[in-house]
Amino acid sequence: MALNIENRDGFAELWNANTSALLMAQIYSCTKGRIYHWAVKHDLRPRCPKGHVIQIGATDFAALWTGMKPTKDIAKELRCTERAVLRLADYFQLGSRNIRAAATALTSSPRAVPGAPFWTRDRDDLVRATGGRYRAVGQLATDLAIDTAKVIARWHRLRVQS
Repeated sequence: MALNIENRDGFAELWNANTSALLMAQIYSCTKGRIYHWAVKHDLRPRCPKGHVIQIGATDFAALWTGMKPTKDIAKELRCTERAVLRLADYFQLGSRNIRAAATALTSSPRAVPGAPFWTRDRDDLVRATGGRYRAVGQLATDLAIDTAKVIARWHRLRVQS
């Protein structure tokens, strides 16, 4: 006779004891996929690919989650999948991260682009401000007393690096 899979306590006991999903499927007379479905439904901790429950404290995981590390790096550190990291965030009720804002904060200051010593950060900012528009590039070339082609070349180099 199969056990009742809807009984959270019995299911959680087997799950947290690192019982293999295949063995649990035999015990509950269902498929392995159904075991994972019920683990999510019962809000149990996710497992690593080897089948062990991921052991990390809420504060330790929150520090990783709120940091600037990508999900892929967190998964590598915990030796689990990216999906398991997202499930851990749900488990600890941390919510989603605003990755776009973090990435923008990191790249808000323009990177240094190699080139002749003539091109300083201030001059690079002036080139970026032209937006690549030929009239503005021509005016900047006149102001800097250099050839327009050099300013256009610098614009393209800065555009690719950004």
